[in-house]
Amino acid sequence: MDADADVRDYDDLVVIDEGPEILGDEPEIVVEDGPEILDLTTDTATLPVWRASRPRDGIPLHRFLDRAKLSLPEAASLASLFLEAVAAMHESGCGHGALDSRSVRIVPDGTVRLAEWGPDTEFPVGLTDEVRRADVRAAAAIIEEITKCAGRPARPLTETEDRLLTRLTSASDPSSLRRRGARRAGRGLDIAVGRSEQREAARLRLMGLIKAVAGYDAATAASTVGRSGTGGGTTSTPPPRRLPPPARRPPLWPRLWKPLAIATAALVIIGVEIHLFGDDVKRNVKALLNGDANAAPAGPSRPAPLPDLGPPTAGPITHLELRPLDGCRPDATCNAVVQVAVAPHDVPVDVAWRFELLDRCGTLREERPGGVLTVPPGKDRAVQTASVAIPAGRALTLVPVTTAPARVAGPAMPLFPPDRTC
Repeated sequence: MDADADVRDYDDLVVIDEGPEILGDEPEIVVEDGPEILDLTTDTATLPVWRASRPRDGIPLHRFLDRAKLSLPEAASLASLFLEAVAAMHESGCGHGALDSRSVRIVPDGTVRLAEWGPDTEFPVGLTDEVRRADVRAAAAIIEEITKCAGRPARPLTETEDRLLTRLTSASDPSSLRRRGARRAGRGLDIAVGRSEQREAARLRLMGLIKAVAGYDAATAASTVGRSGTGGGTTSTPPPRRLPPPARRPPLWPRLWKPLAIATAALVIIGVEIHLFGDDVKRNVKALLNGDANAAPAGPSRPAPLPDLGPPTAGPITHLELRPLDGCRPDATCNAVVQVAVAPHDVPVDVAWRFELLDRCGTLREERPGGVLTVPPGKDRAVQTASVAIPAGRALTLVPVTTAPARVAGPAMPLFPPDRTC
């Protein structure tokens, strides 16, 4: 290949613009050690040569979303990386044509790769208006999938979290994403996470989850192969989540008539109640304002608050958190990820940790064994997967606690729905 060729890397895509030399009248395929290269040079113009992209490193996005529970900053960071990859593909003059969460792969270093450039097509798919619109609709559906898999705190959202949710919702709308463009929408999501150190922290937490899920899948596969080879059966894995169908822009009227019908019915009901029971409403309002109303009977009690298990930071430990891998529930085994961050240090830091299991509707409080996380010099965090047996209970809560070099309690992981009562 010509040494003067201009090579531009777009992660999964290598574009080689040949010089003015004419190589032939007809396109030909040049086979090297690796993927095929389509030589599209003609006698009238020099066209790009595209390298077929079929990456197999990393894990598929839909499998990662099945395993991990993202926070809103981590979901925004992942969506930003994905939109940057789509923008790079379009800016290179190439389209995908069959984009979904199975063709998106994420690497533990935070790189997002787009695989399988479309079925039954030569590489690359031409970037026509129809292909671009199909890619934008599919990208919006993938952003919506990431948003639905992100966890929501039981408390009211903070201003930053509300802004992130608004940005994610806007990026999951095909018309909004087409109007803003993938590059601009991805940049907006990244900025909405916060300052540069907050964006970097969210990106590091995301990379830690990717590494944990990749290691968990590898260990599960190795265990399955080992047991099947010795005749001991296979390890059951949770059924895969059904992927959403390709995104299609719905018509406008189904989104309008239901809210209009509900608003009309509500106005009619309120008008009838005021006409028939206006005097009773006035008396009740007056009694409430004067403090004469009888106290309402007490309802079912809420789960008790958590006891003080330790400060959120202490000594060299600056952060501790616990995440479920594939869903945790009572009377089952819970697979979780423990992540600890420490202050800058010059020697390895060993952090010993364990679980605290509490029933907030009873008196159960047990300690469950954990492990030791080693943070090497030059690193600021370490990640470890662990399994813990969960007994039956009504309002069980799992809390990570460190015992050395300082006692720190991470955020609690409730194993019951937010509306649970005792």
